[in-house]
Amino acid sequence: YKIALEYFKEKFEKEGFQVSIDTYTRWGKSYQNLRAIKVGNSNPNEIVMFGAHIDSTAGYPWGKESKAPGAD
Repeated sequence: YKIALEYFKEKFEKEGFQVSIDTYTRWGKSYQNLRAIKVGNSNPNEIVMFGAHIDSTAGYPWGKESKAPGAD
């Protein structure tokens, strides 16, 4: 997922977003979230928020789940 994180970081930066990577710890392991902010021209005080999962998988390759729940 680190490759995907870097890919989207570069994409957002090229589009003029201010990008930061936030680190958090879960079950003793560190992970990162990407945050991209772009102030608008016509309504800079209004906020629009989008969320996505670039690291979501269908779980175990041998499992029954066929979809990536975070990508649905």
